[in-house]
Amino acid sequence: MKDIGCRVLDVVQANGKSAATITNGLKSVGNGSMQIGILKIAEFYRTAGKIEGIKIGTIRGAIGTTAFLTIFGSIGYFIYSNIENNKKQIIEGSAIINDFEDGIIEYLNENGECIDNIEKIKNPEDDLSLKS
Repeated sequence: MKDIGCRVLDVVQANGKSAATITNGLKSVGNGSMQIGILKIAEFYRTAGKIEGIKIGTIRGAIGTTAFLTIFGSIGYFIYSNIENNKKQIIEGSAIINDFEDGIIEYLNENGECIDNIEKIKNPEDDLSLKS
């Protein structure tokens, strides 16, 4: 499109051409009407500009969409990943706590120590005597 647009511009430019030559050229383009010839040339360049604008707009839109999806997709994945990691940490931490508490209770039972209040072992934050 650019090549044909440049060729049309070269033909239409008035460099060294007489008014009669340009008038005849415009009449030829307009099928006998200089006014229609001018309108055809104007429409040609308007359409060419629109096509270039659409191409540029499409490229910018594609870049914008890609950037948007990349950025927000990454943020979404980061959030999802953190939630999943937090769930894993909670599960692993709960398993450690349960195993540790079970180990203490088992040790106390094996050594014949009295376990009057297992809840103190299971929920030490509720026991006021353990707080300083």
